[in-house]
Amino acid sequence: MAELTSDTIKDGALKVLNRLEEVRRRIIVTLLGVAASSAAGWYLSPRILARLTKLVPKVIYTTPAEAFLTQIELAIVIGIFLALPLILWELWAFVATFLPAAQRRKTFWVVPAAFLLFVGGASFCFFFVLPAALRFFMSFASADLRPMIQFRSLVKFAEMLIIPFGLVFEMPVVAYFLARVGILRPEPLVKNRKLALFVGAILAALITPTPDPFNMSLMLAPMYLMYELSIWIARLVWRARRARAERETAPGGE
Repeated sequence: MAELTSDTIKDGALKVLNRLEEVRRRIIVTLLGVAASSAAGWYLSPRILARLTKLVPKVIYTTPAEAFLTQIELAIVIGIFLALPLILWELWAFVATFLPAAQRRKTFWVVPAAFLLFVGGASFCFFFVLPAALRFFMSFASADLRPMIQFRSLVKFAEMLIIPFGLVFEMPVVAYFLARVGILRPEPLVKNRKLALFVGAILAALITPTPDPFNMSLMLAPMYLMYELSIWIARLVWRARRARAERETAPGGE
């Protein structure tokens, strides 16, 4: 057992301080990026709000500052969305410091893939799922029941639907990473398909804005599709792992 000396303690403390300083620096860079993107989000928010308000018959706000504060909140959400490449890069760059150089080169593609998948999920929700959900709910209007949607509620509804969709589309990237490091195998995923469907239904009920079957199905369908895609990706990763192991153990292999 190595002797614990004052020099080793100082070296360990210095490494911890360096890590903390790196985390602080990356957080500051990320926050500055989000702040700059939020300024751009303020100018983009009227276009998004115009599209949202066209999906419902009438939008109102009930307090003097509601419209202003809601637009600020939306601008920050847009800012986070625009700064997502930077956020993912800073996160990957920190994690990559713990990986060998060869492993860093092989996992670099995770950053653009994660961003594109999130954008794909969020865009699919914004252009297809959100309008369908609002049309469904507005169909309950009648001569005696006229919808007048509160501005903040409309924006919250859209955010609580779009963000989970983007996160659900990240499932294949997570599956690849876990399979790559040997934590996730495809066999348990295949075996637990029914359980995954059940758990997905529960999650869909929890994360959708309203716990109705229509909204749940809109969330559950892509969630299960991403689960099946994750199985396929895990199979490819483990097939490559087995092929590499066979080459290394074969006569004349490395």
